[in-house]
Amino acid sequence: MSNVTVKPDKNDNIFPNKSTPENKIDGPVALFTAKSRQMVNGGGGSDFLSSLDPDEEILFL
Repeated sequence: MSNVTVKPDKNDNIFPNKSTPENKIDGPVALFTAKSRQMVNGGGGSDFLSSLDPDEEILFL
C-alpha cells in the first residue's frame, strides 16, 4: 500500500497513482475496486460461490 499515492484531477476526483515507475499498485487498486463494489452493493446479497451450480466444474487459478 505504500507504493500508492493519490492524484486529484481538475474536478477534485482522486485516483491512485504510482510515485515512481518501478512501483507496482495492481494489488491495492484491486482492493480499492473490491471495497468500492462492496460499498455500492451494501455488502449484502449472496456471495459468488453460493450462486454457482454444484454440478458445474470450476477451475480456480
